[in-house]
Amino acid sequence: MKDTIHYCKKKIKDNVSIFYHVAFHFGFLVFVTLIVAVISVIIYNTPPRRYTGSNIEWPDASYDPRNLTIFDSDAFDGMDKINVFMDPHSHSSFSDGTLSPEQLIKWHILQGYNVMCMTDHNTIKGGLEAVKIAQEKYSEKIVVIPGIEWTNCRCHLGLIGITKNVPLIKFPTNQQIKEIIDQVHQQGGLVIMNHHPWSTWAGLDQPSYQEWMDMGVDFIEVVNGNTFDYQGYLFAKKNNIRFLTGTDYHFNGRASAWTVFSVNSSSPIGPRDSISAKGLTQEMVMDALRSKSTQPSFLFDTTGSNLMLDRTLKVNPLYTFLSPWIYLGGFFHSYFQIDRGMYSFVDGSCTKEHINIYSHQILSLIAWMVILFLIFEIIYWLIRLLIHLVRGKFFKKSRKSKHDDNGDDVVNADTLDNITPNSPMIIPYCKKTVGDDGSSNSNSNPPPPPPPPYFPPQYMMSNAPMAPPPPPPLYPAYNYPK
Repeated sequence: MKDTIHYCKKKIKDNVSIFYHVAFHFGFLVFVTLIVAVISVIIYNTPPRRYTGSNIEWPDASYDPRNLTIFDSDAFDGMDKINVFMDPHSHSSFSDGTLSPEQLIKWHILQGYNVMCMTDHNTIKGGLEAVKIAQEKYSEKIVVIPGIEWTNCRCHLGLIGITKNVPLIKFPTNQQIKEIIDQVHQQGGLVIMNHHPWSTWAGLDQPSYQEWMDMGVDFIEVVNGNTFDYQGYLFAKKNNIRFLTGTDYHFNGRASAWTVFSVNSSSPIGPRDSISAKGLTQEMVMDALRSKSTQPSFLFDTTGSNLMLDRTLKVNPLYTFLSPWIYLGGFFHSYFQIDRGMYSFVDGSCTKEHINIYSHQILSLIAWMVILFLIFEIIYWLIRLLIHLVRGKFFKKSRKSKHDDNGDDVVNADTLDNITPNSPMIIPYCKKTVGDDGSSNSNSNPPPPPPPPYFPPQYMMSNAPMAPPPPPPLYPAYNYPK
């Protein structure tokens, strides 16, 4: 009964030990998973810049848009009268574009423009930098006009021909918008109402066409990229508001529209001449646009110029180093989504953030983690059991082999039990075999018994503890024959 109780207690103790091990492993797994998830999501949401630059392969050919037909050709006597091919809307790396100001200038030259406006979001720096570069390197090929795309949660306005920043307002009222328009006019600039269809798709609470006209905008952008705002075009024609086009270039798009008009220039562009900026200045172009008598038109082709840039991106080493964390963060981030809405370019997004948590997918992830954990734990304990069995078998075999090698020196319990007065036996100590008649098979004298332990005299009378007595002999006393 006692043996049964002892066995049960031992089994319970072993099972409790296994449970503690499994619980510890699971707790450690949960802890590590949470730490990795938090760190990776933080890095995923605030990653370093992925690319530090790019090597661009520029096409050998350039595009000449003069083979296209003017949209309202009745406004012009002919293509030979046009000497301005303009893009009033583009972005550089100073905001959300990917090309540097100089690269953007070269792109416009390849696409057949000789006048461009650099209108980065809410900053004039890119435009001023582009003006300086164009005057130093490309003065005979293109004229650059500085500008801003005034961006907020209600509208995107192109402010061209200015050299100073204007106040930024996240949710401007109509009155505040009108005040910005007046400030631009005071600087000698012009205001373009950009991409009305896109602003509608983005959910901006923008003013109506009529309200824009009442606030004093100078132009309506009727082509943005390759999107033609036909209703905006009809409204502009009906209400005698002038219109322009814009590439809204950020990267790797095609040129689809060219704003065209004429200015008085000392170097007109002949039908066989390449498009250039000879005889053009920024002041001449702006004066023509300010004049109500100048009615620009445009060339438009949905297929575009087909001149695309090939580039090799320079990957940021820091991004490469953190890429495992970024990819892990993307994995964990796939189980919830933060809806920030459109970016305001002023202060955060235009709408409140909403976090959508995919609870069913999270439960599925947890279930699979538990299942895989249990599978690995079972494999772990099976491997431990297998190792234990192999080691036990190996040591048992090793002990047996050792006993076999030292069999002449070892007398086991069975041998002792079978000893009788007439039994021959092997004395391990002296290794002599004694026959039935008491004679020894060895003619040598037995070795003397070991000397008694020696204690120095100074310890004999002291209180020091004595050495323990020698153990009793393994075998019964035996009188050797004389």
